[in-house]
Amino acid sequence: MQGYINITDPYSKEKSIGKDPVNFDLIQKAICLIIYEGYSPMEALHMLNDKWGFKTRKTFKQGGKEMSKTSWYRFLSKPFIYGYIQRKDGECWGKQPPMLTIDEFNILQVRLGRKTRSHYSKDKNFPYKEALVCGGCGGTITAHEKWQIICSECKTKFAKT
Repeated sequence: MQGYINITDPYSKEKSIGKDPVNFDLIQKAICLIIYEGYSPMEALHMLNDKWGFKTRKTFKQGGKEMSKTSWYRFLSKPFIYGYIQRKDGECWGKQPPMLTIDEFNILQVRLGRKTRSHYSKDKNFPYKEALVCGGCGGTITAHEKWQIICSECKTKFAKT
């Protein structure tokens, strides 16, 4: 993950995740441009790569290049940057230093167009309307009234309008 490095303690051999001393602050500054300054993600990526000289961490076979659009958008969508880890065996809070708070991450997702707030509805008040939420995105579930009239002779359905 960009901005973070794996750290192994030479004595106890314990592994942990820490800040990349070169890239962590640059990426955090670019994300703050999107959240607080109103930059688009592409403008922030341009600032990161071209103006500030960001290069990915060099490994044996790859790295040492500018961050691509795909990597940038994928990075911005991961909850890892506010301290949450998703694994095959479950989800938990990590020990890595977070780049953002949860509120900043939610603002970032709204700016990216991924999560939006529910809209005000002028419909009738239905029971349990506020209590029911979607399990996937957390949005409220809406409802509307529908009336139908069925002809007693031919059994044709008509909408009441």
